[in-house]
Amino acid sequence: MIDLGYKPRAWQEAFHSNRTHYCVLAVCRRAGKTKAALMDLIDASMRFDKDRGLFAYIAPLRTQAKQIAWSELKATLRPAIIDGIVTVAESDLSVTFWNGAVIKLFGADDPDSLRGFRFDRVVMDEVAQMKADTWPEVVMPACQDRDAPVLWIGTPKGVDAFSEIYYRALRLGGKWSAKRLTVGEIGIFSEERIAEIRATMSPKAFAREFECDFDAGDEDQLITFSDVQASASRAATPKDAFGAPVVLGVDPARFGDDRTVIVRRQGPVCYPPTVLNGVDNMVVAENVAQQIEQFSPSAVFIDIGQGAGVVDRLRQLRYTVIEVPFGGRANSPELYSNRRAEMWCAVRD
Repeated sequence: MIDLGYKPRAWQEAFHSNRTHYCVLAVCRRAGKTKAALMDLIDASMRFDKDRGLFAYIAPLRTQAKQIAWSELKATLRPAIIDGIVTVAESDLSVTFWNGAVIKLFGADDPDSLRGFRFDRVVMDEVAQMKADTWPEVVMPACQDRDAPVLWIGTPKGVDAFSEIYYRALRLGGKWSAKRLTVGEIGIFSEERIAEIRATMSPKAFAREFECDFDAGDEDQLITFSDVQASASRAATPKDAFGAPVVLGVDPARFGDDRTVIVRRQGPVCYPPTVLNGVDNMVVAENVAQQIEQFSPSAVFIDIGQGAGVVDRLRQLRYTVIEVPFGGRANSPELYSNRRAEMWCAVRD
């Protein structure tokens, strides 16, 4: 048995005791989240009984990984390093245990440095500062061979990749878990000290940094994440739509990575969208015409950014459609720079 001198705080102990396979922790500043994350990797590395174990700590930048975690990792493992059962590779930012398990530090700013590995456990620290595709396109494939457990940990920055994975974990449950830990819950500051911190920051900054509030985004955030969540979670049935006019909305994309979407709404009910990939405007017009015939909408709105040809074809077929020039002049140009901004503000209101 090796004593590394780690005495976890109450929240850290609860995390280690109840850790799920996929775990998301939104933790306030100065709580000791990096220490808890490193101990999660160290414990798993020491217990590892397979060949060539690789345990990854990923920060937004490699320089951040070195500044935030490297000295802490070496200091924590100092007794084992002195005993010669853990070796350190400074240039590689890695430590190797007596059983061959390796903890290696990475930066998400260089995605190619993360490719080609087979991870056995992963920590993604300060996820809010990483690109949204870091997990699904780069890290996730490297976790599949051995079904590696993953910990996402950080402080909220608003609506971003971190908030997305946090709310996904809440929704999925089972192997997934998510928890927020505010400054009042971690118990390291007195009420007086918390009041002093609050007095030096803007309300939104304090809410983000110390109350872990994903809704406290930028000062000019138009729609809060909680509003979006509440809207998406409201249940509506065809009965709720009875008597309301049917409306079709069409966002043509033509070719490329974007997708054409046709949405039907009736009152509070939004039906599953029709999504088309890589089709020309004639195919889009045909699909819209079919839905007009089937549902007899009171109005059909089409974005003319890529949809002018769809509008022309449907009018040629004698359907009445309404052009929506999102980039065009606002109805109230003294208030809004274009129609898109005006419509988003109307949605918010």
